[in-house]
Amino acid sequence: MISDIINQTFINIVAAIAILLIGLVLGRFIGKLIQKILNSLEIDKLLKIPLEEFIGSVIKYGIYVIAIIFALDQIGIAKIVVYLILIIMLIILIGYIIFSFKSFVSNFISGFILHKRGNIKVGDKIKVKNIEGKIIELNLSETKLRTKNNDILIVPNSIIQKNILLKKKK
Repeated sequence: MISDIINQTFINIVAAIAILLIGLVLGRFIGKLIQKILNSLEIDKLLKIPLEEFIGSVIKYGIYVIAIIFALDQIGIAKIVVYLILIIMLIILIGYIIFSFKSFVSNFISGFILHKRGNIKVGDKIKVKNIEGKIIELNLSETKLRTKNNDILIVPNSIIQKNILLKKKK
């Protein structure tokens, strides 16, 4: 009876390790294969961003996660671990959303105040901190400035609102 339980547990652990190893090999192989396929299709030249590496990595790590879940299921603890992982991911996602909205809301409110006051408008020359240029676009979240060197700078409205603003005469 006890030897049967030990044998079954040992078999389950060996099977879980085998599943993990197969998952690691498959993940790495399929990730690189997808990366090569997408590289040969030259998607990065069409979209101007290196997507093949990102997609290959997502697929590779997705296979890793699936292999880990199957291995944990083999030894009977998958449900608990999956719930813990989902809770941790949810906490990280909520934190990310809160931090993302913090700057967005600040910039949005600052943009609303800038529009409402009417202190600056498109065509004005301004200097805020060490940034100087002519306003070429003013929206609720950011202000685009063209510098003397013809560079375009994107300045969050919260920076303009929170700092001393020098409006130059035209």
